[in-house]
Amino acid sequence: MLVQRILDFIETLEKESPLSPCDQKLRERLLEHFSKSNPTDTLNQDDFLFLLDCYKTRWAAIVDDDDYMLNPSAINLHWIDLARELGPLTKINYLKILIPTLTNEKDLNDFSSLNETVNLFNFYLGYGGNTLYRKLSFCKHLEKWQFELSTYRADKKLSIVTIDELARLKLCKQTEREVSVDTEIFKNFWDLMRKKVFVNLKARGRMPIALLPHLMELVERYYYLQTNKVEFSEFKKETEKFFHRLYEYQLVDVNFLYGSKIKYKENEEYLLDLFIALHTAKNYSDLDYEIQILGKWLFKYNPDLKATSKELEPIYHELSEEIEKREEPFINTHAFINCCKLVVSLFTTRFELSILVTRQTSSLWDKENTVFPEAYTILTVLLPLIAANKPKALETAYEGIIQDIILPVKMDTGWFPCFTGHKQTIKWFDIVQNCKYHELGVYWFEPERLFNALLLFNTSNESLKARINQFLDDIIQTYAQDENELMKQFRVNVLFTEFLNGLSEHHCTHLLRLIQLCDLDIAKFRFLSNCSKHINKQASRLCQGIESSSPCFFSMPQKGDKVKLFNFSDVKDVQSMIVDYKNQLYELTIDPKKLEKLSNYLFKIGQPILSVTQKENAKSCDRPVLDYIGQYT
Repeated sequence: MLVQRILDFIETLEKESPLSPCDQKLRERLLEHFSKSNPTDTLNQDDFLFLLDCYKTRWAAIVDDDDYMLNPSAINLHWIDLARELGPLTKINYLKILIPTLTNEKDLNDFSSLNETVNLFNFYLGYGGNTLYRKLSFCKHLEKWQFELSTYRADKKLSIVTIDELARLKLCKQTEREVSVDTEIFKNFWDLMRKKVFVNLKARGRMPIALLPHLMELVERYYYLQTNKVEFSEFKKETEKFFHRLYEYQLVDVNFLYGSKIKYKENEEYLLDLFIALHTAKNYSDLDYEIQILGKWLFKYNPDLKATSKELEPIYHELSEEIEKREEPFINTHAFINCCKLVVSLFTTRFELSILVTRQTSSLWDKENTVFPEAYTILTVLLPLIAANKPKALETAYEGIIQDIILPVKMDTGWFPCFTGHKQTIKWFDIVQNCKYHELGVYWFEPERLFNALLLFNTSNESLKARINQFLDDIIQTYAQDENELMKQFRVNVLFTEFLNGLSEHHCTHLLRLIQLCDLDIAKFRFLSNCSKHINKQASRLCQGIESSSPCFFSMPQKGDKVKLFNFSDVKDVQSMIVDYKNQLYELTIDPKKLEKLSNYLFKIGQPILSVTQKENAKSCDRPVLDYIGQYT
């Protein structure tokens, strides 16, 4: 190639008006480098390296903006033509000259050569910006998979189509090229995606509810950063972090979220459209409407997904009546729930009592606490009802406790309460009267719902992961006992309050939101299978060896397969499951040390939970030890 070819190229650039700032600078660089060269000279190695560097600079400036795949402009075509000529001379594929970061030469969906496609607008850039895909190959791939949204990566695994890929497909400015599938004709490739692919997004999978609190936090971050005039680039970082978290979920669940319907814009009715807007936005003002729509969608999905941002308060107010009309009735009455919270609070609050107050100790199964006289009287009424498994009687008794104990104490302004009542005790009476148990960190949830939420809860905090697994073990052990359902629920909720007290405010808030999102009926239906899943993951970790520093059985939704040591059989309760799994131990062909670890683990989660009285009796006399299914050894 002669220098004249580059001089002609410089002249061509000069005729294109107006040039982008990048192309203007590149034209000046080219002119400076070649203006003193003889037009009849042949380009040397240094010249080729200089030109390749110009392409590298240009790619960094135009990628995901007006790049070669998105905009078939005249200026882009000039650069493409020159790259095609340089390819044979530099022994570099012209596509890699145009896109220096390119790593593939074959399409990852069908292994066809990228060179089979001539027009660059028939390509799209893959996840991470390092791979090219042919739209034709992608279309054939979608047909093969009955138009379920997916793609292949370098690891040859069926993968999620990411938001940046969808954005590139949507934003291609070549919109007049018709695409046909069999006898159907579509205006362009994006039209095909909308009419053939997006309509199937919710055909499989389910809502990744553990992700939704993170999406709500993104809404809150938007308003916080905007109000505090933080650079928009910081919000973009938050957005990308959210998308990275999204891509850790199963393909079918990500598609389900993508396909969630929203009232957004004409021909833009899916959540993925809004995600694309988040990805491509250049400043806060680009997203004011989108963030409102997102906040509205989250609130309508579940009122607990209510951002703290004051900017959304008018929207929440408008939606409240609509939400109330379609809200399902609460299964348990408020009186029953508040009664349960009252009992839990009495076993989880460490009361500081005046020396004038008689200290009395009450116990619930293996839990005990020292309380003030009125609290002891309350528990004397309620604990027998719990032991008898009478939830309806609890509800009735609660109303009497409020009228006969709580309110009279609140109205007593005599000297004795003033001298004997500690501030903490007085606060407790206020909380009970106003049903504000959350101020004590006390909540009431069905154990099945807690278990399901904790399996979904994701965190990178290793200490918290260990605590979550211990709590899940505690729930399983509780449900392996020969106790009534109400007693099991109380023990789990006392343990849950203790668990919450050890969490940071952020983790606590996130977990409580996630619990509210978990469907109770589904959680109850899956309880045994969830217990089995947790036991298998714990067993898998034990078989990996103690030296494993990053166990893979925690709550993060993983895509990789896990070792399944125990087969989930048709058992009716947790106790039967543990017995069955212990029997399956003898069928495993594993190292004896690992077998011993598994045996010890099953013993731990199945061993009897002695009541406070049983423990005291055991201390005073010799008693046989019970094995993990409650039999004497």
